Amino acid sequence: MAIQSATYLTGKINNIVFYQRLGTYIARSVPAKVKQSAATRVRSKNFGIAAAAGRILRGSLQQALPFPKNKIMQSRFSGAIAHWLGINNCESLPPQTGLPFISEFSFNESTGIKERWKLPLTVTRVDEQLLQLQIPAFTPKQVIAAPAHTSLIACTIIAASCNLQSPTAKGSFSTTLTIPYTDIPIPALLLPMALPVAAGYLVVTVVSFTYLLQNGEKEQRPAFMPSGVIDAQYC
Repeated sequence: MAIQSATYLTGKINNIVFYQRLGTYIARSVPAKVKQSAATRVRSKNFGIAAAAGRILRGSLQQALPFPKNKIMQSRFSGAIAHWLGINNCESLPPQTGLPFISEFSFNESTGIKERWKLPLTVTRVDEQLLQLQIPAFTPKQVIAAPAHTSLIACTIIAASCNLQSPTAKGSFSTTLTIPYTDIPIPALLLPMALPVAAGYLVVTVVSFTYLLQNGEKEQRPAFMPSGVIDAQYC
């Protein structure tokens, strides 16, 4: 680093950068070419893939997201995909289930769906066009944490797939279950979810709750707006 004198410049000439810092004009050299390691190049590529995949999947999942335009949430979701990818090459990734960083991702930092619905939910890939969600029998008031005066719970379920090797939306499935908030048992349900889940696809299943109160209004407090990934698979 050198101090400029007599003539003061700002900008860049060849590999010399001229700038002002704290009232002093400074000149410093920068490398003519920055070398990246192979791992750094793969990580950088995967970050771009994750950003695109996150944007595509959020578009398909929007109905289940309490704050779909929240920039922090958007960055966290893409970051979770990037953390899972790490420095792995998409073209050689084997099929995987229970993807770390993605499988229990919460779209609302104030609460998670697994905090509110204490029930094991299982998603199984049947073939390239079908997933199945298994919901065991349960009693709502025993396994669902709800605000006072809850009457019904609208449970939105969305599964979405994205071709990760060339990020594009491939399809989605969505449905809403109405759950009376009572002590009456709900029978087990095997829910078929038709969507493309072929090789090379990242597939996420998301559940969100909307609590409907006895006065007919929706609960609007963030602590009671859970939405999260219950299953993430790479096919």
